Amino acid sequence: MTMSQTLSLFLGRCGYVHRRKGRGIMVAGGQSGTSLLRAIVTELRAKYPRENIFSLSAHSGGEQVPADVQLVQPFPCDAMIRTAIARSKAHVLILAPGSGISSRFIEIAQREGICVVMLGLPDAGLAEIDCIGLFFVQEQFEVARLRRMGVDSERIYLIEEGDPSAAAREIIKELEPNIVAERRPGKRLSARRSMAFRFATGPLLRRMYDAKFENIGSLDSLREALGNPSSIMCLGNGPSSEDPRLQEFDCDSIFRVNLQWLGRGYLARPDMIFTGIKSAVREYPCDTVFGFQTQGAEQEMILKCLWVRRKIRYVVAESMGTVDFDSFGVFRPTNGFVMLATAVALNPERLVIAGVDLFQDPAGSYPGDSSTPNAYTLAHDRDTEERAILRLLSTYQGELVIVGDVLREKWSEFRVNFENQCVNPGESIHA
Repeated sequence: MTMSQTLSLFLGRCGYVHRRKGRGIMVAGGQSGTSLLRAIVTELRAKYPRENIFSLSAHSGGEQVPADVQLVQPFPCDAMIRTAIARSKAHVLILAPGSGISSRFIEIAQREGICVVMLGLPDAGLAEIDCIGLFFVQEQFEVARLRRMGVDSERIYLIEEGDPSAAAREIIKELEPNIVAERRPGKRLSARRSMAFRFATGPLLRRMYDAKFENIGSLDSLREALGNPSSIMCLGNGPSSEDPRLQEFDCDSIFRVNLQWLGRGYLARPDMIFTGIKSAVREYPCDTVFGFQTQGAEQEMILKCLWVRRKIRYVVAESMGTVDFDSFGVFRPTNGFVMLATAVALNPERLVIAGVDLFQDPAGSYPGDSSTPNAYTLAHDRDTEERAILRLLSTYQGELVIVGDVLREKWSEFRVNFENQCVNPGESIHA
């Protein structure tokens, strides 16, 4: 082993995980169940191509499963374990029998909000069986043994033996709510965050808070802050967001999503930016109004941007009631959908939409980007998002202009289906 490899291994044992874009899923192979675990990894790659798969082993040279990143279990130190979990951004930990992953690691993972899954019976001597959220077994005697160990029947899933790929798809289907859901903060992190937010908005820092942040709490106030726009251009981040025809539209307000477009300089002075990325708030140099999805995102932004040297104006979709989050089920709306919902709620006379290509444009995911998989991240679902967008647009009464073949064709098909069903375009649609 070279000096570089030795240093890398040591840093990994200390909890250092190289940060990667997107969420993570941890898998740990063992003495049995490895073929099923490999099939699960293959299915995860196909279903969630933008997510990171981490293969975790109990020690150097231990059983590894092909994955994006190979990890070794950190030293038995709570801080190091929490660091590795936080830096991986993992939401699910899948264990094969005999993986050798320590009870302490499993306990901390569960406490930090990770869904821990066991394929089969737990290792002998595993103390923290209550920290394992779900068990997937293939034999009735395994179900009976788990019940004798005190595991609730709701946590036990019996899957058919046979084809590992079919079993893997069944497991992923059951795990999907845990995979796509926002990882709940661990008790310790949640308490610290709540305490920090109360301090930041409390009497000691209240003057600084009032000087730094302005929560635009209503649609009327937002409309006034934007100068009462009669036309709004909504730009997603798909290839059609740089369509040259957009220069022909002279809109009063421009809405954008996140900051991928900033370095490319095309229509780069928006009046609103919808984002969940706190660094975007810090990095954007010009005055604008930011849009956040939830009150939780608002709190995180305030804590991370308290020392930004400018006033931050923002709206919260959850507070204004512009988005029905429950209609997305276990998934979350994209910031692009929240942008469209806000624009429709403002009810301008004209609405221009581009860049909302639903990751189906043959040109790729983003303008000039051929490396990012043309797929949604696992928090979002293409079919759910598409249905929600089309229903939303059906409630808009003004002039609608869609630039981009993907959404325009889907909207045309949607309207034809409505006309065949004798549904007025302006009515709410319940499919």
